Amino acid sequence: MSQVPIRSLGRLILCLAGYANYVFVGPLSVFGQEAKSPASTLTEIDHILLEVSNLNASIKFYRDFLGLHLKSRFGGFARLESGNVGVFLWSHHWNWEKPRSNSERQGLGIYPHLAVDDARAMVDRARQAGYRIVQEPRKYGWGTEAFIADPDGYVWAFVSPPK
Repeated sequence: MSQVPIRSLGRLILCLAGYANYVFVGPLSVFGQEAKSPASTLTEIDHILLEVSNLNASIKFYRDFLGLHLKSRFGGFARLESGNVGVFLWSHHWNWEKPRSNSERQGLGIYPHLAVDDARAMVDRARQAGYRIVQEPRKYGWGTEAFIADPDGYVWAFVSPPK
């Protein structure tokens, strides 16, 4: 009977020793090294640059429909902003990029998510403006999500908090 408390005391000491190692030596040495960062680390997302086919139609979508602020425009370039993120529009083709066919969708595989008050209302406005609804609003535990395409086919997700 006296062995049970001694055995429990031994386990307690081992647990405390492990905890002390974690606290004093540090979680990185217990769980492994943190990944080394490159010489230059990311400080912020500055802007998203989109190649567009019609600068005026794209400005109409991003400024008039989404409400981004047009900061500058010259030649085939426009700079729009919302808060701390810029959306830049470029109506020329990069010489290092392969030409796309007319049926190939822009931005395949990237779906930026924009926070809005009401994703359903955003879809209603997009439908009235003639923009393509890629996915009708879907309700999840974390909120509502819908996908809308701009004039060039870039797909944007609009998310709103649960009501």
